[in-house]
Amino acid sequence: MLILLKENWADYTIQLFLVMLGIIIPFLIAKLIENSKDKELGKKYTEMLVSDLNEDLKLLEYNLKNIDQERKTLISFIEKVKDAGKIEESALKGVVDIIVKYYHFIPSTSTYNDLESTGNMKLVSDLKGRTTLFSYYRLSKLITKMEEAYEKETEGFLKPSILKHFPVRRLKQYEFAFGNNSKFPINLEEINNDVNFDNALLIKTDLLNNLRIMYENLIKLNRDVVTNLTK
Repeated sequence: MLILLKENWADYTIQLFLVMLGIIIPFLIAKLIENSKDKELGKKYTEMLVSDLNEDLKLLEYNLKNIDQERKTLISFIEKVKDAGKIEESALKGVVDIIVKYYHFIPSTSTYNDLESTGNMKLVSDLKGRTTLFSYYRLSKLITKMEEAYEKETEGFLKPSILKHFPVRRLKQYEFAFGNNSKFPINLEEINNDVNFDNALLIKTDLLNNLRIMYENLIKLNRDVVTNLTK
């Protein structure tokens, strides 16, 4: 037996090598096919993520523009009242609907949730892209909770302190229009001496400023994610 091995070692080595190739080559081909499929699937996921983020960005920028404008309107109103020592009825029209209004940002999470639930997050190959993606959706959740808390504060304190003074009508969800009413005339003196009304102005200004900062941070993160995913 040993003599046979010595005499035919070259043939046995070649045969063993061929057997190993027969095992390794199909494995490598299967791996290449799997990697190619993963790469293509990762590309599709990335495209869907970017699409979701772009849709979010439109809403974020729209909300931020309104939030900042409303914040400036309230600040201007507070300063005018402080300088004049009284409230002008014409100036009230710009602040009533701002105080009773609140915001809801609902991010597009379908692609992100699918990546998490299927364990395919690794298909987003760019590590920095994944990291900023996690940060973006964490901050989105925080802003959602923040807006829910502000809605409760608006409904529980701000809106009641305003609606007891003003006849208003709803235009659409979250929006109200100030309107005079002969049956319920507005008593400016009463409003001017109402600490709840002053507090509503200051609290709403603070809430809007907090939202402005959070929206600015989320917009920056949104753009960072898109940059990292598409580079």
